Amino acid sequence: MTRLCDWRESLCRAAIELRDRPFVWGVSDCGLTAADLVASITGEDIAAPLRGYTSRLGATRSLLRNGCRSVAEFLDARLTRTKLPRAGDFVLIPSPPLDCLMVADGRGAAWGQGELALLRVPIPACALAWAV
Repeated sequence: MTRLCDWRESLCRAAIELRDRPFVWGVSDCGLTAADLVASITGEDIAAPLRGYTSRLGATRSLLRNGCRSVAEFLDARLTRTKLPRAGDFVLIPSPPLDCLMVADGRGAAWGQGELALLRVPIPACALAWAV
């Protein structure tokens, strides 16, 4: 994926637009919100083949239809992992029973979809990351 020349401004605009959306499976869940933020950076929707589900089970089935058993597997097939995520990179934070996909802010934290709005959390040492 290649970043747009004005990616920082695009990311800020997208975050402002998405900041007050509540969590809704298939619309504004953690995976699709992160994908929407990354799409604002690259102009590409990495989650396009997954879209169309409306539940947690539907999200799992969508991953399976795409030959993956997890979000990590899906991203591994498309992007390169990184140990030091920079602003705009995907970050997967393990949070059983479900992992949470977010986008790094370049300052040791990540933004992602919470129950009621976007939230910012510190990136834990156990997180996985993919360069965008």
